[in-house]
Amino acid sequence: MYIDLKIIILIFLFGFVFNFILTKIFISYSDTLGLIDYPNQRKMHTDSMPIVGGLSIFATVFSASLILLYFRIPFIYFSIQEIFILYLSTLVIVITGIVDDIKGLGPFNKFLFQIIASLLFLVGFDLHFESLFGFDYTYFDFIINVFFIVGIVNAFNLIDGLDGLAGGVS
Repeated sequence: MYIDLKIIILIFLFGFVFNFILTKIFISYSDTLGLIDYPNQRKMHTDSMPIVGGLSIFATVFSASLILLYFRIPFIYFSIQEIFILYLSTLVIVITGIVDDIKGLGPFNKFLFQIIASLLFLVGFDLHFESLFGFDYTYFDFIINVFFIVGIVNAFNLIDGLDGLAGGVS
């Protein structure tokens, strides 16, 4: 599979400019939409901050991948069904994060939606380990994958206290 370097540069520039503009737009409407993070003992900032970075990143990646799909530029080896599953499971996480930022979800509800998203992803892609330490555990590896995905999601959620840290780490 060969992809022209010009296409890669154009998609990168599109993503950079689109995310920059979209973030500015979201920041200007964040107060109206109720997407404001107020300081507390867990936060490092002392002023109210807009919480729209993840939403603009999601919209940018979604838009860039749709452009690649529309022009039939091969960038991944996934079927359309797998791409839909990837978008759907990611959308569950994004909506859960937005609702958590606006209303505040309890740990049980957050875990429930994270588990739903990981189940959608794993079942949709039919992912599993070939073997684990030389043993083949069909259901055990599925449970480990769910815990792994939920663990990674929560690792990013825990470093969200510093402005921009989660985006920089990702």
